[in-house]
Amino acid sequence: TSKIWHRASLQPFQPFDLATRIMFWDDKWAYLEHRFEGVGAKAGKIYCRVVVKTLFLHGREKVPTKELIHEMGYDGDSPPMDADLVQALA
Repeated sequence: TSKIWHRASLQPFQPFDLATRIMFWDDKWAYLEHRFEGVGAKAGKIYCRVVVKTLFLHGREKVPTKELIHEMGYDGDSPPMDADLVQALA
């Protein structure tokens, strides 16, 4: 499931950065944010924001999100979940 917010148009071949982060997670789901951001003179401008509710599989088996986060080098708890965003992606 995903939610997309378009803020401005990118022109053909216009350079941009794609920033991705894991926002928060629970036992089953990870919520990822992808932002299309301007570069150079347009640095700091966000063209599009995408939030994705996803899970990770190894073959047909679900990988526990906390295990995946641990393998990325983080052993803490998830940041607080945004209840409105979780509901929007339900």
